[in-house]
Amino acid sequence: MAPAPIVMNPTVLIICAICLIVAVILDNKFKFPLGITCILAAWVISFFAFGTAPNRTLSYFPTTVVLPLILAMSYFAVFNENGTSQLLANKILGVVKGNMKLYPWILFVLSTLLYICLDGSALRYVIGPIVFSIAKAGCGSTLMAISTAYLPFIAGGLNSFIGIDATTRGGIFSDMGLENNVAVSTAVWLNALLGIIIVHAVVYIITGSWKVKSIAFDAESVKTEITPVQKKSLGLLAFTVVAFMVPPILKMIAPGPFTTKFAAILCNYTIFAICIILVLVLKLGEWRKMVSKASMGIVVMVTGVTFLIKTAQAAGLQELCTNIASSVPQWLIAPVLLIICGVMSLFVAAPTVQPMLFPLAASLAQTPSQAITYLTAVAVGLAIAGASPVSNAGAGFLAVTPEDQSDEYSKKMFIMAGLGVLILAIVAAVGGMSIFSGIFAGSYH
Repeated sequence: MAPAPIVMNPTVLIICAICLIVAVILDNKFKFPLGITCILAAWVISFFAFGTAPNRTLSYFPTTVVLPLILAMSYFAVFNENGTSQLLANKILGVVKGNMKLYPWILFVLSTLLYICLDGSALRYVIGPIVFSIAKAGCGSTLMAISTAYLPFIAGGLNSFIGIDATTRGGIFSDMGLENNVAVSTAVWLNALLGIIIVHAVVYIITGSWKVKSIAFDAESVKTEITPVQKKSLGLLAFTVVAFMVPPILKMIAPGPFTTKFAAILCNYTIFAICIILVLVLKLGEWRKMVSKASMGIVVMVTGVTFLIKTAQAAGLQELCTNIASSVPQWLIAPVLLIICGVMSLFVAAPTVQPMLFPLAASLAQTPSQAITYLTAVAVGLAIAGASPVSNAGAGFLAVTPEDQSDEYSKKMFIMAGLGVLILAIVAAVGGMSIFSGIFAGSYH
């Protein structure tokens, strides 16, 4: 039997929004923990709105986000502790001669190319710590570091040829009846890529990263002697990279039952568990100390916001967003779609809503060019808001932030998500999200 349709409850949605805003203000101004406030609000709202007892809302617990978050924070704390992350950062700073003005753009380009070719869900655990260590070593802006780490992740991941997103998007476009789904997907990617570069440039300007002083750096500092512990750590990191990359690549090159099962078994949970055991075997760290580095404040925050978000979802948030997208003037459809998708990305995983949102976007278009623009708005809107620390993507990056700056990073990641959505909505409103739409319009059939 199909589940009963969700009846939209505007009152509950408004209350959820107010509670989230109040929780953020209380956290920033009075240091009341955001997660605890959101958990309490979710329990009270669920009880009075739906008659749901507090213990029933525990089913909202975001296991798939929290578990890898704890494992990753525990694991990478070892390399921060023994100086390996700093060592890698110094090597890269040596390449740019300590010029902190260049690092956001050099790493943006290099990381994007890597994310195009390799599995982004794994690679972020390698690139993220390096970017954050460089920012810390050069006293760079936290927001700039987040932009440099996260935006290449979506710029490369949205490509139309390699990766799970390309496969998923291409499949949805095919189901929509688009014969040239690769060409349409390419147009979406190029439009999105231009917008992402603009976001990175705006963050670069508003953070004053263009005038950050170069740090004192000389060639001898790159040649710092590597300790035996750091040598073992570098070897373990290399093993981690291989373990993350090989299974999805094998699955892509030689699809079949064996490679599919191999990729499923060697997922991020398994890899982190294996690597933590190797840390103990190699005597690189002590378990109690490692797990103490996993910030419970972050875990509670992710859990609390998820509880409140799921409560709003039960009140018909998704239905509300769909109604809004269908009722605005034609010239506002692209930016409104982008904002809606950005908001929804905080509540549900992108793959869950893509099959609904892509056809919806196409149905609102009057021309092929408009259709490609609206599809771009959906794709990039869902992706950019993933910078939020409560999303699956953002939580992965939050897990590898410097331990003493995790609270600052989590707050700036919220800002990055909101700022990214706002900038891209403005870009879409002035036609910047449709530059490649006309070029590929002939392929839309």
